[in-house]
Amino acid sequence: MLTPGGDAERWREAIEDYFEEYDSIGTGPDSRGPALLQVTREPGRWLVRQVIDDPEGDHDWAITAVVDLAASDEAGEAAVSVADLGPVGGY
Repeated sequence: MLTPGGDAERWREAIEDYFEEYDSIGTGPDSRGPALLQVTREPGRWLVRQVIDDPEGDHDWAITAVVDLAASDEAGEAAVSVADLGPVGGY
């Protein structure tokens, strides 16, 4: 599992795999817009997927995360646990 501040080597490997397929990551308005952000609301948590805006428009890579709603309420800010960076699959 890839987590913020976690295993830097795993993050490096994951992003290197992405750059074997694509030469850039989009950062413009479309890459941050609602079409590439998916939120599934479940009791007590949200499952979030930010699809990466690749130059080919394949949109087959994503960052997936879980937002713990109770922990977010308690902290007064989003309590996010990043689950993965990789090819799009299930949560």
